[in-house]
Amino acid sequence: MLAYHIGVEVECKIAEAISPRHYDEGFHTTGTCGSFGSAAACARLRGLNVLQTQYALGVVATEGGGFRNNFGSMTKPFQAGHAAENGTVAVDLAALGWTASDNILEAPLGFFQAAGGGF
Repeated sequence: MLAYHIGVEVECKIAEAISPRHYDEGFHTTGTCGSFGSAAACARLRGLNVLQTQYALGVVATEGGGFRNNFGSMTKPFQAGHAAENGTVAVDLAALGWTASDNILEAPLGFFQAAGGGF
């Protein structure tokens, strides 16, 4: 239950931080920010340490995607499922020793800047 709440909190806080430009310009936050939430929840379930969790977030930032233009199609719900898969894969890779940016959200060329023009 704690992992679920961590995932929801992470997804919502990232979506709030990057709003409204991210959504207004066509991103589907369930697919983009949801990937971060899934990674956070999975990191808790797998018992990753802080650095591994940071790497998992760096990996999942590369995997996430989703566009509002797909609303009304079969692809919209796929984006939610894919976000969940992204988090699982990112955590598995981080647990195996994969590295990524340890500050992917706030970095000058990180997620907030690239996908929303800042936070």
